[in-house]
Amino acid sequence: MRNPELWQRLQATPITMSDQGDLSALVTDTFDVRPGYTARLLTEYRRFLYLVAISDQVLAPSRPIDQVWHLHLADTLAWREYSQRMFGRELRHIKGRPKPADDAAYAQTLEMIEIEFDFEPSQPFWPSQSLQAVTRARASLAGVVASGVGIVTFIGGFHFFGLLILAGGLFYAFSGGLGDGEFAMSRRGDNSDSGIYDVGGDGGGCGGD
Repeated sequence: MRNPELWQRLQATPITMSDQGDLSALVTDTFDVRPGYTARLLTEYRRFLYLVAISDQVLAPSRPIDQVWHLHLADTLAWREYSQRMFGRELRHIKGRPKPADDAAYAQTLEMIEIEFDFEPSQPFWPSQSLQAVTRARASLAGVVASGVGIVTFIGGFHFFGLLILAGGLFYAFSGGLGDGEFAMSRRGDNSDSGIYDVGGDGGGCGGD
């Protein structure tokens, strides 16, 4: 490990928000997750920030890690204070990158986790790019099937419902649907990650350096 002192400090330092609340409590209150999951998630969040701090390359987080980062960034004062205190600079958050499944920077992140921490990253916090690709392919296949159902429904005289099903099917077929989003956390109350988690204008991912 390049900087064990930094990693120990990250593990030992609570992440507090401007209202003196704790980031872990905010994550549990915002997303549909249990406290035990949140504790493990915050460890992986710290792990990613550590890698960004020591690396001279752009790295990319997984969906759940980036959701935590966005939540932290939303409290600008808390984020800047934490970043300066831990790393001596404000780590840069880069929007508009490809989805993790397609981003070479995400592959680099997974490789660095293995090198720095001597373990193989895996679900639910670090899904492999191949697993994400399979998930998206399944969503696309479901879209093709739904499109066929929509056409049959339209021919059967149910024009409105047929067009509705066809439109949804085509979306899934050509975009991979929400396959990539299946690895993201849902917000409490609305079963979606919209609002808190801004994926960027092109629906892609984020990075940091």
